[in-house]
Amino acid sequence: MDPAASKSVKPARPSREPRSTLYVLGSATMAALVLGFTIFLLVRGFQWRGALAELRAEPGIEILSVERVGFFKKRLLGLRDPLAPSAENILLKHNIGPHSAEVVLTEYHSLNTPYAKQREEAEAEKFDGLRDAVLKAVGEFADAATKKREEDLEK
Repeated sequence: MDPAASKSVKPARPSREPRSTLYVLGSATMAALVLGFTIFLLVRGFQWRGALAELRAEPGIEILSVERVGFFKKRLLGLRDPLAPSAENILLKHNIGPHSAEVVLTEYHSLNTPYAKQREEAEAEKFDGLRDAVLKAVGEFADAATKKREEDLEK
């Protein structure tokens, strides 16, 4: 017998579509999702960092703590002068809406800020108005009393 003939010939397998294309597409999709989510989180982090820096720089707002509520939402706790701009407006400038931030700021009257100076000026104007009103009333009373005395003297 021929040694070449003794070896069995393997039948040809039917050609099938490689599965690697499916794995490559699935892996590429997952990589794109992970990359997109990572970029989103980085951008969101920069937005929060800028917003918190601006809030802390505002003289009438004191941020005492930042707490995470859920995965994407944060709670800001602190103090706010009534004359200071609202924290929500500052957050909106940094594309952080009310669905992403819960702001709990207690009212307080700040010292050594432009808002304290405004408050002092408003109080001074109110006091000047009261003083002018009292002086006017006393003057009118004195005029009425003088007029009445002169009428009594003529009689």
